Amino acid sequence: MLAKWGIQNINFGLWENPYFFTFRMLVDQFHQRRKQFKSVPSEEQVDFILDNKVEKTPILEAWDEYLDKAGDTIRSRFGATPRFENDLQFEALQTADLWAWWVRKWCQEWSEDDGIGVPPKMRDLDFGTWRGNKRLKIAISTNEDTISDALQNVGIQALSDALGLESSFEPRSYET
Repeated sequence: MLAKWGIQNINFGLWENPYFFTFRMLVDQFHQRRKQFKSVPSEEQVDFILDNKVEKTPILEAWDEYLDKAGDTIRSRFGATPRFENDLQFEALQTADLWAWWVRKWCQEWSEDDGIGVPPKMRDLDFGTWRGNKRLKIAISTNEDTISDALQNVGIQALSDALGLESSFEPRSYET
């Protein structure tokens, strides 16, 4: 189908990198669900601080591309360019690593047959013998259908770019 426009293959480029894809999901969901974050005023900018990994370059490229295509309203909700820190020296990233360990544990113990959404132990902050206080959290999940839809959008964007068409920017939805 794309061959008639001179496109033999779609280069998914950075989208093949799971860190890029996940970061893009985070940024899109942050924008789409911003009003749900009652503890973060909508006029306040938010900065992202990430672990210093080899994925730094594609993530910064994604950030630049995202903001270049976003309108002023979307751009105004994001602060500085993401910062990358050493997780052994930056305590907030150590906390994020601990949280990620617990989320992974809860998700592995949970069956989707138990219901769609957030694993109950995560929702209830059930750390075994200790229970956490209720906290603001965002849970982003996806499935094969939403990943396929997102990659189809990448293909549509590639076609649009190849044909020199103006395309409107809209953050992607990854909700299941």
